[in-house]
Amino acid sequence: MDQQENISRTVGAMKKNGKLKVVLVSLAFGVILLLFGGEWAKVFFDDDEKNAASPSEAAGEGLELLSMEEYRTAMEQRVITICSRVRGAGNVYAVVNLAGGYEYVYATDQKLTANGETLEHIIIGNGNSEKVVYLTERVPEILGIGVVCSGGNDPGVKGEITQLLSAAFGVGVHKIYVTGGA
Repeated sequence: MDQQENISRTVGAMKKNGKLKVVLVSLAFGVILLLFGGEWAKVFFDDDEKNAASPSEAAGEGLELLSMEEYRTAMEQRVITICSRVRGAGNVYAVVNLAGGYEYVYATDQKLTANGETLEHIIIGNGNSEKVVYLTERVPEILGIGVVCSGGNDPGVKGEITQLLSAAFGVGVHKIYVTGGA
């Protein structure tokens, strides 16, 4: 009976101080954590677009990335479409030269050490579910654009196309060559 009296006295004191509610809430929270295990973290922190292991996962199943050849062809078609709208250009043929390939950008953490600065990829999850945090994808850089058009020998048309392509694609004018053709 001494043990029961001690428990009753302790519960009574906790009721007076308002601590009984805190203990009961804490106990309920503990039971919930035991029942759901690590699954609660998925409810709050699982975001497929932010923690995808690969860009194709982040893009979703319905969206496929273009191959390098398809991307180059699409860029050439854009150049042709833009240039053909310039007055005096006439028939247009274009070649786009690309550097490298797609670059996938992942979140990094900058750490300053005595040896200098280091960057480490941010990883979320644990065990077999570890994934780096995917941010975005960079398309290949345009190294140069060549345009052959029937009005390309005209200095005005040549200058207009050069300036237009430089502005549209962010390429220096020294990387664009326009010439005349049939």
